[in-house]
Amino acid sequence: MRVRARVHFLTTAEGGLSTPIRGGWFRPNHNFGALDQAVYDIGQVTFPDTRHVFPGDSVDAVIEFLDRPGLDLLLVPGRAWSVHEGSRLVGKAEVVALI
Repeated sequence: MRVRARVHFLTTAEGGLSTPIRGGWFRPNHNFGALDQAVYDIGQVTFPDTRHVFPGDSVDAVIEFLDRPGLDLLLVPGRAWSVHEGSRLVGKAEVVALI
């Protein structure tokens, strides 16, 4: 399952990453539920032009999720979710379009 999404990464001061993401992709956890009831999905985020993405950046990206039952019901345009590295919140994302 693939979507085009707008991803905003928290700044280091907000508790986000402390170093840039290099190499054009990032494989964080994605949580579509409440933070206290986390059910994580795995999704690879691919950034345009394999550029560095810094804490505080907002970027358009393609995210490819490992399929699981019911995930297709969550991935609709306008749906927002949280992005985690391990259990730490590092950003927010929103579906722009299905691919």
